[in-house]
Amino acid sequence: MCGISGFNFKDEALIKKMNEVTRYRGPDATGIFLADKISLGNNRLSIIDLDSSANQPMEDTTGRYVIVYNGEVYNYRELKKELKDSYSFRTESDTEVILASFIKWGTLCVEKLNGIFAFAIWDKEKEELFLARDHAGIKPLYYYLDQGKFIFASEIKSILEHPVSRILNREAFGLYFQLFYVPAPLTMFQGISKFPLGSFGLFKNGNLALSSYTYSVLPPRENIKTKSQAVQETKNVVTQSVCSQMVSDRPVGIFLSGGLDSNIILASLKSSGYKNIDTFSIGFELNSKQAEDKFNTDFNLARRSSEFFGTRHHEVTLGHEEIPQLFEDVVWHLDEPVAVPTALSVLKLSRYATDKVKVILTGNGGDELFLGYER
Repeated sequence: MCGISGFNFKDEALIKKMNEVTRYRGPDATGIFLADKISLGNNRLSIIDLDSSANQPMEDTTGRYVIVYNGEVYNYRELKKELKDSYSFRTESDTEVILASFIKWGTLCVEKLNGIFAFAIWDKEKEELFLARDHAGIKPLYYYLDQGKFIFASEIKSILEHPVSRILNREAFGLYFQLFYVPAPLTMFQGISKFPLGSFGLFKNGNLALSSYTYSVLPPRENIKTKSQAVQETKNVVTQSVCSQMVSDRPVGIFLSGGLDSNIILASLKSSGYKNIDTFSIGFELNSKQAEDKFNTDFNLARRSSEFFGTRHHEVTLGHEEIPQLFEDVVWHLDEPVAVPTALSVLKLSRYATDKVKVILTGNGGDELFLGYER
């Protein structure tokens, strides 16, 4: 994951503070762009095109547009082929493909993107900011707008680096106790909103205009007549989707719980010829057989799944003495309450996979487990 941030005035110290508070999101590079009416920041986790030429903020070949971006566009290679006659690419990154797509198709570019993303593009000539979030709302994006002041970021804590009010949103507070999460566009902070999923926005002259868009992943399947055809087509679509998300210049691993969803992901990769797959599972340090059978069922199932599929399996256990510190860390990452019962264990597992084994994780959970919940 990466971290993006920005606001509609020039302040170098402030944009650097926004970058610093989410530095963990992008340990590979950090950068800023400044102009009279815009400040943009990015912390980069390099996944596609590890070269420094793909760092952000990134300008297009003409120098008119500047992008900050968090996410992955799975069909960027196909789009790049479609755009190669109209744009001279300098990198192998999906970031530059988004820029080229915006230049060619304008706001309709989001309908072309198959992926998970939140990005902002500044048009120097129009002095206009374009923002977009993926159709499923996987990547988080928050914003603050008051009397012409506009601030956006991947996390609320970046916005709180500004002198904005920190008043509890009582409506969001009440809804949390009904739903166990805060539904969009609300957050626990009055004045700070979630950018809506499947939407883009244009900010200019102190106003933000939001519009929704559609992305059809599946074309009509009018030729499906029988149950067996439906089963086979479902298998094909799932396998294609899983394999498309393996696009990376870094090793990719899988959260493995032993349940249906993570096993389907693993089976799709194995049937497509992927080898040497790293899988990761977490269990709990327990002091009785009864507790072991009750609370480590998934942990033991994951081990059996790994043996069946022949993966390089990594097991981590969570001890009770680790819980207080992990709890504080989870609260810090969440920014606002989300009732995720596996939050502590997934945080530890994610840290182990990325710090010790150096892989990017997919499968159960994902890099935005604690952020951007929409439901």
